Amino acid sequence: MNGKQVFAGSGANVLGSPLKVVAWLANELPKFGRQLRRGDKISTGTTTAVYPAQAGDQIRADFGELGHVELKFTE
Repeated sequence: MNGKQVFAGSGANVLGSPLKVVAWLANELPKFGRQLRRGDKISTGTTTAVYPAQAGDQIRADFGELGHVELKFTE
């Protein structure tokens, strides 16, 4: 955040593995009459704390081999 590392995260921070989250979701959905279907998009959760961005903040997230994303909040 603004040129300083504030958080570091790992997929293991979400129930120990993102795959465990998907398995949990697949097992829970039938309780509500639903199921995962081909093409569904899901989020396996956040791997860091939430940062309340403010106007002027510049944020960069690095996803290793997948690349990175940068944001600048203007309002």
